[in-house]
Amino acid sequence: METQLIELKKFFDKQVDGYILGDLEVLMKIEPDANYNKGCAIPAAMVILSASELFGTLLTPNPQEKEGAIYLKRFMEDYMPQISVLDRDSIVYNYRHKIMHIFFPKFSGKKMYGVTKIPNQNILIAKDSVYRNLNLVLFNEYFQQAVSDLKTKIFHEKNESIINTIFSNLFDDNIGTTTSTTNQTTIIS
Repeated sequence: METQLIELKKFFDKQVDGYILGDLEVLMKIEPDANYNKGCAIPAAMVILSASELFGTLLTPNPQEKEGAIYLKRFMEDYMPQISVLDRDSIVYNYRHKIMHIFFPKFSGKKMYGVTKIPNQNILIAKDSVYRNLNLVLFNEYFQQAVSDLKTKIFHEKNESIINTIFSNLFDDNIGTTTSTTNQTTIIS
């Protein structure tokens, strides 16, 4: 198990802390202008959504490539339990599916979905008759805590099941996480 922990430490130091959390930190510091534009709220949401899906995939024994939405929901359920079932479903279907494919959350004539850095009390998805706004500040807090909790289970509690599953998934060429987590395009020599 010691070898696995060493490899997982490398992965978390470089990929998770360096790229995922590092990029998210930069994006969260960008302030929107007076019209609430240019705040990089959607790119920050993309990082949280895709990383949560990655963690959900890594935590699943023998994951299937086309089940990402299920793994995202499971990660939120297990590591962000403060998110209600209704909000988890909305995050997957109204935010994740649309943001990852067309950049914007779901929109229709009757309801508009948005992502905002302007906190709205402690409400994750503020709703009125027309708008549904994902509170990115709160979502980021939940995500940061989830990553911290996962690291605790791996590196402090040394949860053997979690360690073995993540290690197996990271180094199994058949499931596709090896290339999706190396992010060679952002490495600077």
